[in-house]
Amino acid sequence: MFDIGANRGDRTELFVQMNARVVAVEPIPGLASRLQSIFRYSPVSVEAAGVGSRPGTLPLHVCSASECSSFSDEFVDVFSQKHPSFNWDAVELVPIVTMDALLRKHGPPAFAKVDVEGYEREVLAGLTIPVPALSFEVRPYDSITTASTVSQHLARLARYEFNLSLEESFVYVLPQWVDGDSLLRALRDLPPDSWNFLDVYARRTDV
Repeated sequence: MFDIGANRGDRTELFVQMNARVVAVEPIPGLASRLQSIFRYSPVSVEAAGVGSRPGTLPLHVCSASECSSFSDEFVDVFSQKHPSFNWDAVELVPIVTMDALLRKHGPPAFAKVDVEGYEREVLAGLTIPVPALSFEVRPYDSITTASTVSQHLARLARYEFNLSLEESFVYVLPQWVDGDSLLRALRDLPPDSWNFLDVYARRTDV
C-alpha cells in the first residue's frame, strides 16, 4: 500500500493491521521522523518527501494544524479564510518525488491513498503506470476540477470505475461503481455545504 500524505500515520496503521507492506510518504520532516520511530518494527518504509508531477524541490506551507499543510497556494488561500485560527506561517523546502519513482523503487502497490490537501492533481499527474486501485481526496471548492482531471488522466492509463466515500466514513456513497462522467454528476448532486471533504475511489476494470 502507498500512504501518500501519511501525516501522523493513522491510515498507515490501518494498512499495517491488514498485514500490508506500506510505503508512507510524508513531507513534514518532524512527522516523517515520527513515522520512522512509530513503525520501526513494522513493514513500513518511510519516504521523507512530497509527491508531485516531476522530481525537484517545492515549498511546503506548514500549518499549525499539521494535517492542513499543503503545497497548494489555492488550498491555503481558501482554508485561511475558512479557518482563521490556523496559520501557515512556516515554510519548508522539501524534496519532491513522483509516483512513478515510488513504483520503481518499492514495486507496484495494490492500493494507493492520496491525501495531500489540494495537491492531488499534481501527485497523480506523476503516475504513468496504472495501479489496481487508489483513492484521492477532494474538497467542495475544487471537487469537479480535481475529479475531472484525475479521472481523465486515469482513463488514458487503463479502464477505471469510481465511487465516493464521505469524510472518514469508509462507506461508499454510490450503490454501484460508475464511469468518469457519472462520477462528476454524483459530485454535482452533493450539496456543497453538506460535506467538508471526501475520497474518490478508483479501481481498474481491465485486469
